[in-house]
Amino acid sequence: MHGQPYNPVHLDRLRATRGIVDKDVTIKEEMGMLLTHIKQQARALGDAGEAWGKVVPAEIGGQCELRHIKRGVLTVCAPNASVKFKLDAWLRAGGEQTVGQAARSVTKVRVL
Repeated sequence: MHGQPYNPVHLDRLRATRGIVDKDVTIKEEMGMLLTHIKQQARALGDAGEAWGKVVPAEIGGQCELRHIKRGVLTVCAPNASVKFKLDAWLRAGGEQTVGQAARSVTKVRVL
């Protein structure tokens, strides 16, 4: 070994400077970002999110995603054509008025 005797201190020093740094493998950071996103979305929707959960039938409303509310128009995304059809029929049968009464910020519901 190039004329130097084996010294474990040198090896420990080398491991400290060139060793693999342990990565943080927890989901703490991702959960924090997700929680922040959920809080932002809840603030943006105001009372519409709570009203949606109360007045829309669970088999329809539970499958939909509330996107945003702008100028009184609540935009809702349905996962497929079947749910979109059922939601549209419910809204036309008086559901849109019910949502509007439950959430003062909603005047119309737009389904994507």
